[in-house]
Amino acid sequence: MDKFWWHAAWGLCLVPLSLAQIDLNITCRFAGVFHVEKNGRYSISRTEAADLCKAFNSTLPTMAQMEKALSIGFETCSST
Repeated sequence: MDKFWWHAAWGLCLVPLSLAQIDLNITCRFAGVFHVEKNGRYSISRTEAADLCKAFNSTLPTMAQMEKALSIGFETCSST
């Protein structure tokens, strides 16, 4: 059982290290909603997005939160 907990603790330590090695780009924040890019645009799966939110101590936004952010200027389109 001790071996299980040691492996579990080691795995939890590796999560922040693996996130640190990924090229993340947070471009803007509006009303608590932010856009994260990983190694280029549109390359994050929903599961990865949820994991990143946990790492940033946040959650995926609700539709109401997205609508509020959009109404005050949040944009995800890029001219590049």
